[in-house]
Amino acid sequence: PAGENLQERARMARKKKLLSVPADRIATGHHMNDQAETVLYRLLRGSGSKGLSAMHSLQLPWCKPLLSFSRGDIFSWATHEGLEWVEDPSNVDSLRGQIRRLMPELDKIHGNAARALARTARLLSRDEELLSSLSDTAWNKLYNGVGLKSDLFFELETALQMRLLRRLAQVNNCPIRSDRFEVFLNIPRTKTRIVQLPSGNRLRS
Repeated sequence: PAGENLQERARMARKKKLLSVPADRIATGHHMNDQAETVLYRLLRGSGSKGLSAMHSLQLPWCKPLLSFSRGDIFSWATHEGLEWVEDPSNVDSLRGQIRRLMPELDKIHGNAARALARTARLLSRDEELLSSLSDTAWNKLYNGVGLKSDLFFELETALQMRLLRRLAQVNNCPIRSDRFEVFLNIPRTKTRIVQLPSGNRLRS
């Protein structure tokens, strides 16, 4: 049906339908250019390493076996095999469509920009695995079922503090952008830290 955020609702509908299929793995056709566009999109949103690591080749039950192949590679193969496909007309005016039109200009600045951006996602994905492991260890030590033990929390590196605050917000069903956490952490230790969050929630130490 028509309405706001049609593409996102369509994406969720497709995802729901695919998940209804009895299968251990669901392979999608995302490729290197999709990965590059995702990195740029999330970079414009101010994402950190988790967001910029973009799509993963395996995240059960989803798998993306074509991430190392470019759009051109796939089109050439499909044409050679005599395959036919349908272009989604809504892609042209979408945010991703606008980013896609920027890629030739980026190629002029740095050849094969898509490959470089996809490599950035791959490298950050490895960093993300390490940080996630450290974050899990810290969470198990600090989370007491209500909040985080503040004495131990403030001994951690800022990167881990941000991750723990984000996880605490998720546990309390309060999705929020990281800039509110930055405000909280920038308040001097000598003062009571209180930052208002969405839906009447607040963060306090």
